[in-house]
Amino acid sequence: MIGLLKPPSQIWDAKQADLAKREPENHAKAMALPWKDISSAPKDGTYVLAYDKELVGTGWGNNKGVVIGQWTHYGYWLNDDSDNPVIFQPSHWHHIPEVPE
Repeated sequence: MIGLLKPPSQIWDAKQADLAKREPENHAKAMALPWKDISSAPKDGTYVLAYDKELVGTGWGNNKGVVIGQWTHYGYWLNDDSDNPVIFQPSHWHHIPEVPE
């Protein structure tokens, strides 16, 4: 991580909190979308929400085991924690919803 940039998970948390306050109906709709099997996840480095039940004590909000991660060109999943990145094996994924400006 360079300088004062925040990891995607911190940006995600802040944007989701803002969206939930400003547009609770849209936020609820975005979060209600079904989770997909990890085999269908993008493998191009796109960040996604990923669920791994083995990630005990991690994750954002009340959704333990949910992290923002990406498939790497090395051939494994990596979370976005710049201080302590973890290789993990998620079972499901979800697009990170766009947040209105």
